[in-house]
Amino acid sequence: MIRTILNEKGGVAKTITAVQLAAGFAKAGKQTLLIDGDPQSCATKLLFEEEDIKQIIDGKKNISTVMVKPDLVRNCIWHTKIENLDMIPSNGDLNHTMNQLMMNPMTSYPVRLQRALKHVYPYDYDEVIIDNNPYFHLFPMNTIVCADEIIIPTNIEYGAINSIKATLEDISMVLDDLEEVKPLKYRILLTKIDRLNIDKEMIRQIRDAYGRNVYITTIRTQNKPVKEAGFTHNLLINDTKSGVAADYRNFIAEVIGGMEE
Repeated sequence: MIRTILNEKGGVAKTITAVQLAAGFAKAGKQTLLIDGDPQSCATKLLFEEEDIKQIIDGKKNISTVMVKPDLVRNCIWHTKIENLDMIPSNGDLNHTMNQLMMNPMTSYPVRLQRALKHVYPYDYDEVIIDNNPYFHLFPMNTIVCADEIIIPTNIEYGAINSIKATLEDISMVLDDLEEVKPLKYRILLTKIDRLNIDKEMIRQIRDAYGRNVYITTIRTQNKPVKEAGFTHNLLINDTKSGVAADYRNFIAEVIGGMEE
């Protein structure tokens, strides 16, 4: 399945969710491709060591090249140190690339990623996970077109419900413009949860509004292990001591369990 991790609100744990879910699939024995769709290259920096990152970011084997020349997708795939997990990295060229495509009406920019993935999925990969930055521009539009499911991570802050609503409205707008009818399939992941009554009330409101589209698993706030995993380039889900790592393992189990039903 192709899943895109999307929310127009920043700071909701999109990248950490994308990386942990992709790694979870890989650890479960599924050939997995993670695509970094953020010009800040956050997912790329989490999965590669410092000596490799400069070569990746300065080179041309990245998602920007894929969007310009979808047929070259295999040339832009990098193996990570995690068994079964490959990646198409990102760099700061992505926004410029998408703006250039938008200016050329001959490039059919909303389906560029879809065309690329047809070369490798489902032939080479069982699962594809796509990370996005919070701005709703042309790359997220591409991911919506090719995705089988959209995961919307949402932290419990003021405006959370409005950000879900806005994200769903923009997703629907993209799908409505497609020539072929494509149903909207999405799930909401509640992240950065504190044990506060106001958080509990917000969770209740979201579950009341979106029902079974909200994952049972919630992800707690626990900054220290998340930061340590980032600095050391280690997987958070390999941390056996922190609660947030256990939450992500439970989330992965819920996703995989839902696929098997």
